[in-house]
Amino acid sequence: MSTPSGSDLLPRKTPRQERSRRMRARILEAALRVLREDGALAFTTTSVADAADISVGSLYQYFPNKRALVVALHREAIEAGWRHVQAVLDDPARGPRTRIEDIARWYFGVEAEEAGGYGAVFDDVEVFLRGAPGDEDLGREALERFTTFVRDASTATLEPEVLERRVQVLMTTLEAVGKAIATRPLAPDERERWATEVATMVCDLVGLPDDERRAAGAKPRADAAGAYTEGWLSIEGASSAGELSPTATLPGVAGAPSSVVSTSSHSRRKRLELNE
Repeated sequence: MSTPSGSDLLPRKTPRQERSRRMRARILEAALRVLREDGALAFTTTSVADAADISVGSLYQYFPNKRALVVALHREAIEAGWRHVQAVLDDPARGPRTRIEDIARWYFGVEAEEAGGYGAVFDDVEVFLRGAPGDEDLGREALERFTTFVRDASTATLEPEVLERRVQVLMTTLEAVGKAIATRPLAPDERERWATEVATMVCDLVGLPDDERRAAGAKPRADAAGAYTEGWLSIEGASSAGELSPTATLPGVAGAPSSVVSTSSHSRRKRLELNE
C-alpha cells in the first residue's frame, strides 16, 4: 500500500459554524461506531456515511477519505489526553511524585479499558496512521513540558542532555509498561500497584522528591480514569463539537510520532490492506 501524502490525511475544512461542528462530530461518532462494531475491514467512507445517515458527498465535504477520518480521531484524542496530562502537571495541590503517579494510574487504566473494549481494532487501523501529520509537534511539546516540570521539581542537578534523556525514559517507560500489561487479567487495585511502582521507579530516576502527603503516609490521590474511562475510541458530548476522550498513548518522545497502536502488546501483529 502506498503511503498517502500529508494533504490526503488532513480534513478538507475546519468547521466554524455550530451547524458544521455538529456535522463533523456526527461523522466522527459514526466513524467510531463503525470501527467498534464492524472492524477496520468494514470501515469505508460509504459505511461511515450510512452510519451517520448522510450522503457520501456530504462526508467528503469534511474528509477526503477514510484515512483522514481515522487521523482526525487519533489527533483529537491525542490532544484531549494531553490536556488531561497537562492539567495534572499544573495542579499545585499535588506533590511532584503524586502528579506522576496520578498520570500513570490514569494512563494504565485507560489503556486497559481500550484493550478490553477494542482489542485488535487498533492493529487493524494502524495502517491509516502511518505518516499522520502533527504528531511530531505535539511530541516535542510534551517532551518540553515534562522536562520543565522535572527540572523545576527535581532535587538532582543534571546536565541538560542528561535531564532530557531521563525525561524521555520516564515518558517511554510509562507508555511501554502501560501497554504491556493492558491485557493481563489484573484487578484494578493490582493495576494501580503496577502504576505506582513504575511511577516510583521513574521518579527516582529523575530525582523527584517525596511530597508532604507521601511523607505523611497518605495514599496519593487516584483519579485514574475518571471521565476518561471510555478510552480514545469514545465520544464525549458529540453534540458539542465531538470532543474525544483521551488517547491511551502519551504524546511522542523527542519529536517521534506516537500512535495508539505503535507498541501495543495486545495488537495482532498483522497489517491489513484495506479497500476503500
